[in-house]
Amino acid sequence: MSFSTLMELYESNYIRFRRLAPSLDRLSGSVTLSARGEPDLHLTILDRARFTTTVMLAHQSSEDDGELGERHELHLRVYHDARLAEALPCPMNATEEEPVCELVERWKRNRFLYKWLAYNLSCGYRLGDTAKSRPILNSLP
Repeated sequence: MSFSTLMELYESNYIRFRRLAPSLDRLSGSVTLSARGEPDLHLTILDRARFTTTVMLAHQSSEDDGELGERHELHLRVYHDARLAEALPCPMNATEEEPVCELVERWKRNRFLYKWLAYNLSCGYRLGDTAKSRPILNSLP
């Protein structure tokens, strides 16, 4: 594994993410994407800058009794000018210790993102005119 192969993975993640959310440029706040028989996928804009957008993707499963189950979330940064998408360390999983090898850690996170985006696309999730949108309090202009 090398830095150049990691950049190729970021490029592949960008392509898959843009297929999932082609109208990201027009989005502010949070939207919910649905796919038949699957838990809702929540996409939230965390930060928007001139060349980047930071996004949280989250699935919230539900238990058989209607209670909310486990939440699976991933943060990613989309670099619009370079056409790259990078999985970021989740703040909830941050530790005080430095990873043994940052390149390996980035590879693992982004390989997971690559597979997770493929799964979501195969389930039929797409951000489009039918996505249920709701504003969030701290949305950026």
